[in-house]
Amino acid sequence: MVRHDPTKDHPEIIAIKAEAAEIKRAYAGLSQSQAIEAAAHMRGFKTYAAFLAGLEEETP
Repeated sequence: MVRHDPTKDHPEIIAIKAEAAEIKRAYAGLSQSQAIEAAAHMRGFKTYAAFLAGLEEETP
């Protein structure tokens, strides 16, 4: 049974994935994960995992 991940509905995650889609269109040679990492880097995080950790700290 697959459980729904509520973090996928977080507005910041939706926004960063939209930015990653724009990056992927601009740089077609990147994979989806590379585009997400680049979007996180553009927001000032070293990795997407660091971005997620920052979101978890904000969530009560």
